[in-house]
Amino acid sequence: MTLGSLPLWAVASSALAARPTDNTGLYAFDPTDVVESLEAHGVSKLLVLNGHGGNDFRQMIRELQMRTPLFLCTLNWWTVPGLTHLFEDPGDHAGELETSLMMHLHP
Repeated sequence: MTLGSLPLWAVASSALAARPTDNTGLYAFDPTDVVESLEAHGVSKLLVLNGHGGNDFRQMIRELQMRTPLFLCTLNWWTVPGLTHLFEDPGDHAGELETSLMMHLHP
C-alpha cells in the first residue's frame, strides 16, 4: 500500500496517511497513523507481515489493540507452517529458505 503525508491521500482507496514527525519533513513510522487510516477506510483486520528477524511487533500490537476495533496480528514469514520441511537446512538469515524465496520473487 502507498503511504502518503498529505490529507488528500486519505481519500484514496489504497493509500495510508501519515504525519511528519517534525518540521524537517522527516518521518518515523507511527503505527497509530496506519491504524487510524485503515479504520477510516473501513478495514477490519491488519496483518503485519514481518520480513526481518530483528523486528518484534508484538508489544506494538498489544498497545494498539486496546485503542482500536481492528483485529491486529503479526506473522514472521519464515514461521509459516509447511515451509521448513522442504529444505535440508532452512537456515536463518540468507539460508536456503530465505534465499529460495528471494530467488522466486526476483529471479
